[in-house]
Amino acid sequence: MGEQNDSEPLQGQRILEKEKAIDCLDHYEENENDYYVIYQKQDQQVKRELKFNKVTKLSANSYAIAMHTEDETDHIRYYHGEEIILAKEEIIELRIFDPHAFDFVVYTD
Repeated sequence: MGEQNDSEPLQGQRILEKEKAIDCLDHYEENENDYYVIYQKQDQQVKRELKFNKVTKLSANSYAIAMHTEDETDHIRYYHGEEIILAKEEIIELRIFDPHAFDFVVYTD
């Protein structure tokens, strides 16, 4: 198994550059795909990645992007997740994975 360059799409993966990524966020609807936003905040030196399943457009220039999950234990529902506010200028790209394109997926740091 060879190494993968971060800029090369994997099997079942689509990479949307800045303008297409913003258009996708404008029309986002949750589905079975895994979505990741690659971003760099103005005060950060490195690019970061966030898996998400919720998008709220706050203004013409900013989005609340979140990963929310819901669990149920003993008939009690628990909600947890994280959210980040991003300006259009901070969004670098969007990666979309089709989970049906893989037999299994292993996420590593």
